[in-house]
This record gives sequence, structure tokens and C-alpha cells, in this order.
Amino acid sequence: MLDLESSQHRYLLTQEAPDLEPFRAGLVRLDAALAKLPGVTLAQPDLAADLQRLHELVDAKRAEMAGTVTLVDSQGMGAARTSLRNAHGEALMDDIRQVMSRLDGLEGASRSQRQVQRTETIDRKEHLTGLLSAALALLMVAKFKTLLAESIL
Repeated sequence: MLDLESSQHRYLLTQEAPDLEPFRAGLVRLDAALAKLPGVTLAQPDLAADLQRLHELVDAKRAEMAGTVTLVDSQGMGAARTSLRNAHGEALMDDIRQVMSRLDGLEGASRSQRQVQRTETIDRKEHLTGLLSAALALLMVAKFKTLLAESIL
């Protein structure tokens, strides 16, 4: 989003078509990133509400940026400046940052939980391996005693 904003601002300053190319390329990358969100939601359903909200905010910010570019093209920088001063785009970015921060926190907690689960799984496997080793040792001792008893008789 920041790259999109930067390239949009560059275009607003220069009003030269080549400066719109990074903006358009950023939109393609944004679409690709947003297309991955449903897969994340399937993997972690507890993130679904925040991811949906993020999608809505990003769509709104994208429309706001594109609208500003359109205003410059159709009505000039004065109209775009008025649009920029209403701070709607800034409020959207603040909301996006807030949701992203919450998602980062949830992801960190989820990562910690997965690490605890892995550690518990490893501990259980090590405990089971120890029990199996002990049982095998007991079986070997019993067999040795049996063989020793047979050879004495």
C-alpha cells in the first residue's frame, strides 16, 4: 500500500503518464496478494473477520487512490488537492495499519501456539521412544534369562 501511495503521489506531482506505471504495477501486485487471502482464511479460520475487514479497507483505499488519479486527469490538481485534504485516505491507511497490527499479533500468537504443539509432540515421541526402549530391554533380559536357564538345565 505504501508503494502504491508513493507512486500515486509522484504522479500527482508530475502528472506525467510514465509515473503511473509503478502505480498500475502495484495494483497488480496488490490483487495477487489479495487473491491469497482466502487460502489463509481456510488455514486459520480465526483470522477470517480481520482478513475480510482488511480486504474491505484495501478495496476502499484502492478506490480512493484511483479516484484521486482520475480527478487529476479530468479536473486538474485543484480538485484532487481538495480530495486529498479530506483525510479519508489517511483514515483508511490508519485503519489498515490497525488491522495489520492485530493480524501480526494473532499470527505471532498462532506461531507460538504451533511451536508449543510441536514441542509437546516431540516430547510425547521421546517419551514413547524411551518406553519402547525400556520394554525392549526388559524383553532382551527375559530372553537372556530364558536362554541361560535352558543352558543350565
